[in-house]
Amino acid sequence: MTGAATPELYHRFLRMNHAAQSALERWLTTLRDSASRALCASRSSLVPALAADLDALHLAPLERRPFARADDAAEAAGVIYVLDGSRFGARAIAQELAASGAARRWDGISTHFLDAAASGPSLAFRNLCRCGAEGRGGAVRAARAAFGLYEAAADDAERADDASRRSVFETV
Repeated sequence: MTGAATPELYHRFLRMNHAAQSALERWLTTLRDSASRALCASRSSLVPALAADLDALHLAPLERRPFARADDAAEAAGVIYVLDGSRFGARAIAQELAASGAARRWDGISTHFLDAAASGPSLAFRNLCRCGAEGRGGAVRAARAAFGLYEAAADDAERADDASRRSVFETV
């Protein structure tokens, strides 16, 4: 999201992250396996911060897509790996927006998500180590499914943005 960052692109980024992370975090809360629950115990969700940004910017959330995987610690580790990657990406975007001065130029920008992502531990590596060699295949499969969810949410955000733009022109 760096380089040619615009408020519209930032809005799309927030909506995509909210949709994907809402689905992934919801799935994590359904896990009953004790090893899976242990992996999730010391982490915090960024969904409330994303929801606060959407609310502050008057953006409608995208429809949450379903996400279902096995109740398995390796699968949970793969999903947490992707969520931690999103946290790191948000940290990089926050630094880029600050360095470029874009955030100061965008009237009414809301950065709850970026601010929340700047703190908190990264648990992905530790979790993957706990899986052992036998669990890494499940972790990789779950991570790929989670990446697919982000990709679908990005497409949804782009389509919603395009539809919004078309409806504005139709009323003119």
